[in-house]
Amino acid sequence: MNSKHEQDSNPWYKEFWGWIVFTPLIVVILTCTVTVTIAIRSADDVVIDDYYKEGRLINRSFSADQNAIDRGISGTLVFNQAGRVVSFTLEKTVQLEDELALFISHPAKTELDRTIQLQKISSTRFIADNVDVEKGRWYVRITPAISDTSQLRGADGEEKTQWRLSGEIDLNNTTSIVLR
Repeated sequence: MNSKHEQDSNPWYKEFWGWIVFTPLIVVILTCTVTVTIAIRSADDVVIDDYYKEGRLINRSFSADQNAIDRGISGTLVFNQAGRVVSFTLEKTVQLEDELALFISHPAKTELDRTIQLQKISSTRFIADNVDVEKGRWYVRITPAISDTSQLRGADGEEKTQWRLSGEIDLNNTTSIVLR
């Protein structure tokens, strides 16, 4: 006398309907684990541009960009991958500091960001040797070199950088960019 109940006593993992019920749950748990792992490993980076908070709005200060336009400062930034040299050539002679700071920022990886000091070698040319920059997309910004970071902001917290040139370059496609 075998009842129907005794004949259907297979383990749950051998049952078709058991897998239909548990598969979506397993997929959701794995997906959540992967999502949390990605979120933790690639957290948002700190913004390094000149931003200040005013009320509930965040505004970008463009005074340094406008100062560069007003003074007629523009030029070409060239990355020589083979010689590991970065050069900046002004389009016209403008009285500038003897040293400029080139900030190179990777759009996604903060650990690749760096500051390079460009030394003046003529009235229109600045250069830096032994610079290793990986191929890829980069944000570049040139400002006067300031050795003391306390000089970056005044007593009122306002930016004191006299001028700034900024742009974006993809070193996979080109090795130079015109900054205006």
